[in-house]
Amino acid sequence: MSSQPPHLVLFFTFDVSLEVWKDTGLLSREVALYQRLIEKGWQVTFVTYGGRRDLEIAKEIAPIKVITLYNEKPPTRVIVRLLQSPLLVWRARHHLQKADVYKTNQIWGGWNAVLAKFFYRRPLIARGGYEPYSFSIFQKYSKLRQWLTKVTSGWVYRRAEVIFMATQEDAQFIVDNFKVDSGKIHIRKNWVDTDLFTSQPAQRDPSEILFIGRMTRQKNLENLFLALKGSSYRLHIVGGGELEENLKAYADNNGIKTVFHGRLPNDQLADFVSSFHVFVLPSLFEGNPKVLLEAMSCGRAIVGTKVPGIENLLEDRKNALMCETDSHSLRKALDELCSNAELRNRLGEEARKNIEKTASLNAYVKDELNFLDKLIYKNG
Repeated sequence: MSSQPPHLVLFFTFDVSLEVWKDTGLLSREVALYQRLIEKGWQVTFVTYGGRRDLEIAKEIAPIKVITLYNEKPPTRVIVRLLQSPLLVWRARHHLQKADVYKTNQIWGGWNAVLAKFFYRRPLIARGGYEPYSFSIFQKYSKLRQWLTKVTSGWVYRRAEVIFMATQEDAQFIVDNFKVDSGKIHIRKNWVDTDLFTSQPAQRDPSEILFIGRMTRQKNLENLFLALKGSSYRLHIVGGGELEENLKAYADNNGIKTVFHGRLPNDQLADFVSSFHVFVLPSLFEGNPKVLLEAMSCGRAIVGTKVPGIENLLEDRKNALMCETDSHSLRKALDELCSNAELRNRLGEEARKNIEKTASLNAYVKDELNFLDKLIYKNG
């Protein structure tokens, strides 16, 4: 290792850029960890799939350095972007040669980190907020896409020194399907900035309910809308997605009170979330949902479904109300929670305590530094 400050290179998920983070309101949340690492004496470089706008956004997150795949805008065809993706290793070569550790932001797209490891012999952390091969099965992607996801994911897992997964279920899936040594897999939940997402008194009526997330089949919003049909509840939705127009039409046609807020920047979400008494996440499956952790950090009373990725974060009647994914179960849980102030307060307080204990950003930074230091010492 050189006399220069230690240097981490983060490889973005395939097709993800700073522009995507900014436009979806995630920029401040996603860079917070790396800004903390810089405060602790590290250099950080992001390798992204963006173009000119990423370089403009990079000024907002300096001194993090940014290397982009494109000089202008990315090509419109995904197959072209996929074939061009390994060029990132060439474009970032000067930074990769000087780095001490490589890391993936997600497993999908991690092939570039493996290529960089092959050329420059640096240790690799394969970080995944979810397991992409199991996700492709849940989503019922084509057999070709499932196969491609399995092959590329296995390549990353087998060549990484350390693997970070958000849940024990994902870790076991990797061991079972990729024959990877369980000793190099570490469970690391997503983190929450507990100084930003704090518990404050709710300002809205308990009949106003909040959902944050993508409007896709996975989120099971059709059953949530059906659960609210004929009720006095008003559902607030933050996010976008392929089902947005269909859901708006369904709400209009069935008299369901809804407010679509679009996407909100993450640094504006804390006060918004805290204004509600109740947060609902009705998904069919999840990885380790950050929006749920943030709602817990805000001390909100939560209705969550008994599915992978949610039930391992929530405990029924201890820090949330758990229910099945059907509309009847969702309605029953919402009715109980919205009508019982004592229950809401108790569940919200326990949710906040849980996050402070298990998922704070401060604790995550400390663990990250320990892993990084061990990798440098081992390979130095």
